[in-house]
Amino acid sequence: MNRQQRRAIAKRLEADKRAEERLIERQNRIDDKLIELWMVCLALAITDVYGYMPTRVEKIMNAFKARLAQLNDRPLESLCRELCEKTGIEFVWHM
Repeated sequence: MNRQQRRAIAKRLEADKRAEERLIERQNRIDDKLIELWMVCLALAITDVYGYMPTRVEKIMNAFKARLAQLNDRPLESLCRELCEKTGIEFVWHM
């Protein structure tokens, strides 16, 4: 393999690496926006059900953020089981 071929391969690898980094960055931005959307919808839902209670809404939002921060690799099934054990509510999602 000559020098020109090695440079071309290195250039392609670098372009692939940059493309992958841009994709990961974009996915993270989408995930952050989705979480923000969930939090706003949760706050509005709480307000719809219980009325104007900014202190309680703020406490719930902080608890929600704390739960999200603890997620890591915890599977949904584990969280659903915890919800059922604590409240008796079985979570089922149908849209």
